[in-house]
Amino acid sequence: MRIALIIVSVSTETRGFPTMFVCSCNAYRDTQIADAARKGARTACEAYEALGNGPNCGGCLDTATEIVEQVHAARTASHAAFSNAAD
Repeated sequence: MRIALIIVSVSTETRGFPTMFVCSCNAYRDTQIADAARKGARTACEAYEALGNGPNCGGCLDTATEIVEQVHAARTASHAAFSNAAD
């Protein structure tokens, strides 16, 4: 039987909303991966490299990829909304 442990903490950088560790090997939080994506990382591996270390065991890459994709999808949607508003 496998048991997964999700660690949730409260960070002031997220205005009190819970954050979670996505990568236990490097202790990267979801907010750190999202910030790296906002700064230009296009993949989970690019986000990890921007944070200082690449992935180790790889168990977190699916979740990290989802976070990066959500950041870029939200950015694309906001650009589209701004563009439509300007028309």
